[in-house]
Amino acid sequence: MSEVNGKPANVLDIEKMMEGFKPSQGNVSYASSVNILSAGNDFLLVFQRPRPGTLATGALAPFAIIENAEILGVSVKTAKDLHRALTEHLAGYERIYGKIETEYTRRLDDEAAHRRPQN
Repeated sequence: MSEVNGKPANVLDIEKMMEGFKPSQGNVSYASSVNILSAGNDFLLVFQRPRPGTLATGALAPFAIIENAEILGVSVKTAKDLHRALTEHLAGYERIYGKIETEYTRRLDDEAAHRRPQN
């Protein structure tokens, strides 16, 4: 991934998009993964990001620590609206830039292919 001023280009893109937001409008965080938990009528979205690990000596560790960036609780109705909005936005993004593949989506595609009846 390319870097500008020591920051990954995608982080700079996010910062640029967020320039118009004032702190009173909410916090701006970056997350590289999300875990989703559900209980009753609520979903809990736990957004996470890696940070450098350190050894007891203070030296950088050869591994990253995954920390919670933000934890967001939403109602099932808000979760459904979020699902719909993200689906539409991602479809538009993929029309322009091509299919987005991740380890997770590849695994789901593989599982779906194995469930299809063989003719």
